[in-house]
This record gives sequence, structure tokens and C-alpha cells, in this order.
Amino acid sequence: MGWLRISSLTLSLSFFVFFFACSKPDNVIDEPTNGYQAEIQMLDSLAVVLSENFNSEKFENVVAQVRELTEADTLSPLYAYGLMYMGWFHANFQRYGPAETYFTRAYELAAEHQLWQLEIKMAPIAMLMFTNITREEKAEQLYQRLLELRLEHPFDLRQKYLFDISQAFWFYHQNRMAEALELLLGAVPYFERENDTFYISNIYNAIGLTLSQTGNTEEALKWFEKTLVRQYQQRDVQNIARTLNNLGNIYRLQNDHHRAIDSLRSAKAINLENGRHLSVIRNYYNIGMSYNLLEKWDEALDAFRQGTALSVEHGLTPGIVFNQYGIASSFYQMGAEPEETLEILYDLAEAMESSGIMANALTTYRMLHELEEAIGNYEAALRWYKRYHEQVLEVDVRERDLSIENVLIQNQLEREKAENVFLRETIELKRQAEYYFIIVLLTLLLLTAVAVGFVLYFRYSSRELESVNGQLLEQSRSIAEQNKQLENLAQERQRLINVIIHDLRNPLSVIESAEELMDPYDPDSCVEMKTILRLSSEKMRNIVNSLLTVFEAESSDIRSEMSEIAVDAIVRQVIEEYRPQAEKKNMQINSRLEAFTTLTHDMVFNNIISNLLSNAIKYANPDTVIEVDLSMTETNWVLKIRDSGQGFAQNEKDKVFSLFAKLSSQPTAGESSVGVGLYSVKISTERLGGRVELNWEYTQGAEFICTFPLTEISVPQAELFQKLS
Repeated sequence: MGWLRISSLTLSLSFFVFFFACSKPDNVIDEPTNGYQAEIQMLDSLAVVLSENFNSEKFENVVAQVRELTEADTLSPLYAYGLMYMGWFHANFQRYGPAETYFTRAYELAAEHQLWQLEIKMAPIAMLMFTNITREEKAEQLYQRLLELRLEHPFDLRQKYLFDISQAFWFYHQNRMAEALELLLGAVPYFERENDTFYISNIYNAIGLTLSQTGNTEEALKWFEKTLVRQYQQRDVQNIARTLNNLGNIYRLQNDHHRAIDSLRSAKAINLENGRHLSVIRNYYNIGMSYNLLEKWDEALDAFRQGTALSVEHGLTPGIVFNQYGIASSFYQMGAEPEETLEILYDLAEAMESSGIMANALTTYRMLHELEEAIGNYEAALRWYKRYHEQVLEVDVRERDLSIENVLIQNQLEREKAENVFLRETIELKRQAEYYFIIVLLTLLLLTAVAVGFVLYFRYSSRELESVNGQLLEQSRSIAEQNKQLENLAQERQRLINVIIHDLRNPLSVIESAEELMDPYDPDSCVEMKTILRLSSEKMRNIVNSLLTVFEAESSDIRSEMSEIAVDAIVRQVIEEYRPQAEKKNMQINSRLEAFTTLTHDMVFNNIISNLLSNAIKYANPDTVIEVDLSMTETNWVLKIRDSGQGFAQNEKDKVFSLFAKLSSQPTAGESSVGVGLYSVKISTERLGGRVELNWEYTQGAEFICTFPLTEISVPQAELFQKLS
């Protein structure tokens, strides 16, 4: 089993199909469109509609609209646009034959009409189309055409990075992994600055697959997980399936086969639901190979046979070849009858050679050689051994090239890490350079009569150094700000210690005094002193418990404990718990609660409501009403608690949510107050991803408003969320 491994073509197939299956062109209105702007905008709108909810019926409707919109005049530039979009739509639906035809004709017409900006903007999609279906000649022609456009036209920044992405795909196809990775990494900062979620997600995935091709599985896994988080945030179901497939391949490379199977099954379920047959076939093959490595032959054969049947049904030769290989390798490893296995292998070898799909030729020829030798057919065994040896030489060359690429990538990753260190180390050197520059500039000013040319040169250099100086000043400000924050934290820590000591010292002093005044022979005195001791102990315990609650809230990790909860039920429960306390002060608690569920933490949310409601009862005047409101918007849910108490002074805005803050308001019935309740509310609210604020416009008391993000996660998504956490 040691010689069975995932072929490079398998990972390449995942890479290419993923990116263009979800690709979406930019808005394209440029060049000599002769009044077709409205039609081009309509094409962009159709592309967005199709990408948001992809299905067969919608695909046919969109294609019909594109034809109606663009095919009236086949000599116009608009017709070239229509062909480009038709190529993308068919590639997206995995109809590669028509997609190839549309892209080929579209690029011919775009060149005739000088629509070079359209060529650049569609380049990543078209390049992946040709490389994915192994149209070497057309892919190379497109690459050469892009190089010509780069020389002939001034690219803006976006066009430059679209060109780089297209070039990276060409390099990937040529096994020039280090160059491909450098271009992809270079494009990331631009698309992150532009907040282009589509390209960010896809470039992350492309980087992960490039790293996986050279054996950097740990680095690849990080990029795939970053991609998956973005896709779940965008509810991008199609791309989630493809990333899950790639994650499954990485888990398999790491020998985590059960996790690989779970990921691949999730991808297959999504692809089946969306009718993406080629993706389903690829999922079946990858699932079968994982079962193969676990020696679960029945499950492996079932997956391979389903993949083969689906491939035959839709006439997809790569799927037939790969899944037939899976069946043959399973028979071979489980020790089936040599004659039966040989029959499958001969059919497989014929299919591989006729289709040119030779990814698994090495292991296929090896199995044929060993089985023919086992049954005594030495002439055939020798023939297959020669074929096997030829493949070994070819694979050695490819693996040597990949090893070189891996070394280059490792050097590149190390170089990026070193550059960060180097930047910090050179700050002082740049300051010195500025000092020397000033000296040189003063010297040159004294020699202006004989060195005018040097003065002009150093003026230019001055502008360059000013830019560097500005960066250094900005970095200095940032460092100073961080130092200031550290000083503030240290002061806050010391203040907290002083407050704790002060607050604990008072009850301790009371205890000491009570002990001195207690007369053991006076029962009334003992009872009074015991009461004082009990109240002082309770005050100390309340201080310690409050601090423990705050420290726990600040340090514990609750992400894995969050679940779908009916928040209105929690609010109603807390209200009932505090209603007797309110009735002691003749207060009413009125509530308006909207019923809904969301992802939250019941204990943390309970702590927020309890603190706010307890404060409202404690500081509000007797014979008043406390109002509790729970509502939901499209993106948030909001909790409001309003009382008719003393409120807060305007000069206390910065202290309301501080720890141990001394505020003007006092409990209206002599209740005790530690000073950590509102601070605990703030910390707990932020841990749930929300914010708490005091409505300063309300002057009849106090109104606290807690706003939380509304999160709805299905069962499979919740499981993945827990895994990533």
C-alpha cells in the first residue's frame, strides 16, 4: 500500500475546477462598445444572478437571455461580450466542450475589436478553462496574448493583478510552483485592501493547493481553513463544497483518513444537491481512495463504482479512468483472483492510453507486471515491467522538479518571515541614514556653484527619503501608542490592586473592632457583634465572588459552548427570578419579548440580564416601573432595560462601565454595591460579539441597550464551526 498515493493530476483537477466554477467577471464597460453599455450591464447582472443561486433551470434561462441580447449582430463588439459570458456560464456548469468553443471564438473577436480590457478581465477564467481540459496549445496562445497586451497597454492596478493571477495559473500548470505562489501571494494584499471577498476567497484556495502540490500540507491547511471561514460567512455553498474536497485531500495526505472521509462526504452532499456531476465524481474517487487506505474494500469499491456509473452516464472520460483505477487498486490490494484483476487492469490501461490520462500509469503498469509474473506469464510481465520502468523515469523527473520547487517555496516562506524581522532591525539604520543625508545635503549646498547636477539629484533623493521618514514616523507613533497602552494597563492594574485592598480593608477593620468590643458575658452584645461580623464577611465574600466572576469572564473561551438558544425564554426566566425582589420595593416589571432563537451562550447571557435587572431594582425609586424589551432586526437582536431611577451624571460617561467605578447614584433601599456589575455586563456582551451602551438621551432614569449579531447556523455548519474552533 505504500506506493499508492494521490496523484498530482488529482490535486490539479481540484484546483482548476474549483476556481473557475465559481469565477465571476468584473463589471466590464470599456473600449469601443458603441452604445452597448446597457446591454453589458445586463450581462453583468445575469452573471451575478447565476452565481448567487446556481441550478440547471436558471442556467438555461440565463443562456437564452444572453443569446437574445447579443446575437442580433454577430459583427458587433457586443457579440464578443456575449461569447465571453457564454464561455464562463458553460464552464461554471461544467459543460467544457461548449465552453472551450465560446472562449476560443470570443478571444478571436475581442482581438479584432480591440477589446483588450475585456480580454484581461476574463483571462483568469479562460486560462483555467484551457488548462483544466489540458488544451496546452490554446492555454499557451492565451498566455502569449496576455504578454503582448502587457507590453502594448498601460494596465491599472487591478488589471495588473488579474494578469498576475492568470500568469500564476499558467505557471501552476507548468509545475513552476514557486513562481505561481509568489504571484498569488503578491496579489493578496491588493484584493484584501479592496475587500474583494470573491477574489480573496479564491486566491486563498489557490495558494493552499499550490502549497499542497509541493508537500507543504500544514501551510496549505491554514489557507484552506481561512478560505472556508470566508465562504461560510458569505454562505457560498458551491465554493464550500470545493474547499471541503480540498481539505479532504489534505487530511488524506496527513493520514487522517476518517476526517478526510467526513469532509469529502459533506462536499459530495452539496454537489449532489446542486447537480454538479464532475465534482460528485471527483468526490467519489477521493472517498474511495480514503477507504482504500483504511483497507475497507467494500466501501471503497462502492464509491468507485458509483463514480464510474455517473461518469459513464455523463460521458466524462477522466471520471471513468480515475474510478476504474480505484477499482483495480482495490482488487489488487485485497488479494482478488489475478485473472479478474488483470481483466480490469487491461481495460484500464487501454482507457488511459487512448485518453492520454496517465496520472496513475506508474502503479497500473506495476500491478500488471506483478500479476502477470504471479501467474507465470513472463513475456507479458516483462513487457509491462518495461512500461513501468519508463514511467518511473518520467515520475523521477517530475518529482525532482517538484522537489526543487518545494525548496524554492520554503526559501520564499522563510524570506517573508525574515523580511519582517529585517524591517524592525533597519528602523535604526534608516534614522542614521537620515542624519547622514542631512550632513551631505548641507555640504552640497555649500558647493552649489560647481555641483548643480548633484543638487538636483539629491532633491529627488530627498523626496524618496521623506517617504521613508514618514513611514518611520508612523511606526514610531505606533510604538509610542503601544507603550502608552502598556503604561495605562500597568496603572490600571495598580489601581485595581489598591481598590481591592481598600475595599477589603474596611470589612476587616470592622471585624477587628467587633472582636475587641465583643463582651463574652453580655448576650445582647454578642448577638450584635455576630451580626456585624456576618455582614462584614458577606461584603468580603461579595467582593471576592464578583472579582472571580469578572476574571472568569475575561479569560475563559466560550466559543465551543455556544448553541442555538431561545433567548426570550432566558429573559422571561430571569424576570421571574427577580420579580419578588422588585415587589419588596413595590416595583413593576413590564416586558415586551419577541420570540426567536440564535447562537449564544446561555450562562453568559443570563449574567448580562441578571446584572442589568438587579441594578435597575437596586437604583430605581420605589413605586416605579422597570421595562424590559427584546427585539430582532435583519442582522441584530437587541435587549433594552429601562428604569425610573436616579440615572447617571453627564460627567460620568467615561466611568459607567469601569471596574470599581465610584458613581453618584446610590441604592435606594440601602442595598450593597461592589462596583463590578456593569463592568461584567460590558465584558460578557463583547464576548458574545455585541456591544452595550447607555442611552444618555433618556433622562428619567437609566436605559441600557445591548446589541448582538443575529447568527443562524444549520446543523452541518455548526459542526464545522466547532471543528474550526
